[in-house]
Amino acid sequence: MRAKEEFARPMESLIAPHFAHLNSHAKSLNPNSNSLTLESGETVKYDYLVVAAGLKSSKHRFYQASEDLRFIDGS
Repeated sequence: MRAKEEFARPMESLIAPHFAHLNSHAKSLNPNSNSLTLESGETVKYDYLVVAAGLKSSKHRFYQASEDLRFIDGS
C-alpha cells in the first residue's frame, strides 16, 4: 500500500485556472453587492462564490458520525 504522502498535491493544482482560491478567512459577506470582506480588510467582488469550511479527517470521528447517523435513522 502506498503512503498517503504520495497522494498529496499542491492546492493550486486542484483548482481550475478560472477560479480564484483565496486562502483567507471571511470577515463579512454582502450578497446584495456580490462582495465579501476578508480578515485583512480587503473587499473582494465575485460573480459566483463557493465557500469551503475546510475539513480535517479523523477515523475516530468518521466512526462516531456513522454511529450517530445510525441512531438518527433508527437502525
